[in-house]
Amino acid sequence: MICSQKNTISKLSASWERINDNNTGSLFYISGESGIGKTFIASSFIDSLKEEAKVFNFEGSPVGGEPFSCIFDGIIGSIPENVGNAKLIATVLNYCRVIPGLSKYVPDYFKVSNERAKKLILNKSGFDQFNLTAYNTFEFITQLSEEKPTVLFFDDAQWVDQDSWAIIEYIVRRIHERPWLLLLLFNNKADTSLDPSILANLLKKWGSKNNCEYYQIIRHEKSEITAILENLLGKPAKLAQNHLDVIYNYSSGIPRFIKSVVDVLLESGLLSEGLDCFKGKGNWDRDRIRTDLEDSIEARLTSLYKKIPHSQSILEIASAIGLKFRSEDVDSILKTDTKQALFLVEELSNYIRYIFNLKHWEFDHSLIQYSIYRSLGNDTPKIHRLIAEHLETRKKRNYNSIAYHYDKAGIWTKSVNYRILHAKNLLSESMFDQAIQESRKVINTIPISGNYANSYFQQAKIIESKSHYYLSKYSESVEILKSIIEQSDKSTNKAECYRWLGKCYLNLDSIDFFRMSIQYLGDAIEIYKQFGKTLEIGECYSDLVIAHAHNNDFSSSKSCFLKAEKIFASTNSSINMARLQRKNVIFMDSTVSTPILLAIAETFYENNMPHERLMALVNAATKLFYMDKLDKAIEILQTCREESIKIGGFGLFHIYNNLLIAYLVLGNYEEANKAVSGARGIPCRAIEAYIFDLNKSVLGLYEKGPRNSLTKLEHVKRKGRQIGEDVLYMPAVINLASAYNDLGRYSDAISLLETQKPIPVVYSNSDYKNKRWIEQLEISYSHKGLTQKIEKLKQEYYNWFTPQTGIYTNFRYALIDLQFWSD
Repeated sequence: MICSQKNTISKLSASWERINDNNTGSLFYISGESGIGKTFIASSFIDSLKEEAKVFNFEGSPVGGEPFSCIFDGIIGSIPENVGNAKLIATVLNYCRVIPGLSKYVPDYFKVSNERAKKLILNKSGFDQFNLTAYNTFEFITQLSEEKPTVLFFDDAQWVDQDSWAIIEYIVRRIHERPWLLLLLFNNKADTSLDPSILANLLKKWGSKNNCEYYQIIRHEKSEITAILENLLGKPAKLAQNHLDVIYNYSSGIPRFIKSVVDVLLESGLLSEGLDCFKGKGNWDRDRIRTDLEDSIEARLTSLYKKIPHSQSILEIASAIGLKFRSEDVDSILKTDTKQALFLVEELSNYIRYIFNLKHWEFDHSLIQYSIYRSLGNDTPKIHRLIAEHLETRKKRNYNSIAYHYDKAGIWTKSVNYRILHAKNLLSESMFDQAIQESRKVINTIPISGNYANSYFQQAKIIESKSHYYLSKYSESVEILKSIIEQSDKSTNKAECYRWLGKCYLNLDSIDFFRMSIQYLGDAIEIYKQFGKTLEIGECYSDLVIAHAHNNDFSSSKSCFLKAEKIFASTNSSINMARLQRKNVIFMDSTVSTPILLAIAETFYENNMPHERLMALVNAATKLFYMDKLDKAIEILQTCREESIKIGGFGLFHIYNNLLIAYLVLGNYEEANKAVSGARGIPCRAIEAYIFDLNKSVLGLYEKGPRNSLTKLEHVKRKGRQIGEDVLYMPAVINLASAYNDLGRYSDAISLLETQKPIPVVYSNSDYKNKRWIEQLEISYSHKGLTQKIEKLKQEYYNWFTPQTGIYTNFRYALIDLQFWSD
């Protein structure tokens, strides 16, 4: 909702009243550009609360930091100095235990031995590390708030670190339990990968319609400038329209910038105070005014530099860093303490200001920063190089920022290198669209041709193709990879292209593509062998495990599995070993593989690999089906669905398919229909669409009956024949024949079933499908009096008439799962 400052403060106060009246929490999300008044709104509101609320101040940082740094800074700063509450001490101790590195932030008095506290340490069984961390964070805030109405204030939320965002999500899910107001301010013009509108929708999904409000603060209209000036100056401002135009054009209707422009106009004498009002002097030409503003700023800067000689180098470094900067960064670059000088500059001018709760400095107007930055002249590249070199020393480096400064320094090789690292980070964090944009920036940044430039170009294009792969745009990925292969010799880049072509073809529609996948992965291995790339060879063998399995060649699949296992063991590659062991779902019994898959999923979580974690969890859920543990499987799949939505829908189609199967078996058709609705519109392969249509047709059989389902069942059978794989076609035959039998069309059922032969027992549920086929034949033969055929059937397939176990024992129709889901 678009809103003004005044209206937003009013809405915020109303939300606070509801929190107090209903003793339940609420989320209030405000977006708008820098200087628009977001912080003013929040500060005015918080000041109005006085002592009635507990306030936690959090701040996102554009330069990054340690995991959970935003949460740490806000919560630890709110711990009272003297605490006698044993439960609170226990919560702090446990919080330190579950989050590595936190203890250094916690005051010493929490580190004493306290038996009573130790007994109270929270340890909720069944929680993974993140949930335990989130749980303890929630309890920590509860204890610190002393159950008073509480404001959790996040300024510059666009810079909040990823781990802290995960905690915010958890708080939103439970905020209705506490009288808390979660207040998030977001700069929607900041250079960040977070889209404010997408984020707003996500926050609404996390919360409920009743406890989540979203407002966007817009710039003031030109017609409002007169009233704003009177409020700023304390007297009316009787200005000509061209005067008002100039103020508006240079401030763009942003309150903080209006004040900055007015200050400069007063100092330059272009705006003067009379007895009852302020008046403009002369005709303000826009170009002339800009010149006058710049001259006024420069004159004052000259005066300032005379009073504080070392302030010039400080402000010049700061202007190159950006509109916002930290004194610690300037200290490191100049190798001196600059805090005292910066506070003196703030006292003697209105050029910079220190934001105490956010712990950084800001230039009061972009024109001030520009004037100082322009004065760098020929020293500009040198200053940017110094800043880049300083940023490189940070423990957690911001590759995007370093790339920017090296670009300004004219050192393109380092700039491109860091842009590639930034793109890889975006890829690993599931920000695929942003990774594509960054890889294209790399290509535009490369100024020359040659071997180095070509290598960078290929690396950027490979990142782009991988991003398309994870967005399920396999054809686009294939096109990019083929173009790189045409331009490259037998390099490791070419081998990587072959490998990812193999992965792409595993996700395309036919058995021919699966065979091509095997060929390309083999080509990649041969090139990697020439360069001694042992680990990469292991990764190719790991992909071949799935490729051969898709071709029903389980002997070759297992051979590749063992080769990859040997390589990963010799190279101590724990992550690759975990990826490989996830694929043991192909070879191992459910009771053995399920706990392994769940443990592997935890490994992926700890290493911040959400896509890998989802695949392991979904495969574990599939295995739990066969162990007749549907409740646990559904619980895992529901968690997977939420996590998939958070990272852009990766694997969501597979998750909905498995939920559909689980609810069908349980007879919960309402939830089965929700799974069908959820899957609508999700991009998928033709094979996957067929599998889902088949399972959906079973839902129709139960809900509408055989007569009203025949058209759909016949359509699914035709699609199954086009797919051309018996293991997928057989269920369509069984379900249509079952409908024919129910309708007394026994001859039609026999004609259909006798065209089909049993499928090889290569999948864990092949025997169940074969038995359904035999059962339907037996029903058809019985009603037609074909007793001899029944006896022959029993003799030929005697072993398949043994008692069944598992979830499909009493299930009437044939379903298809996606248990071999893997990248």
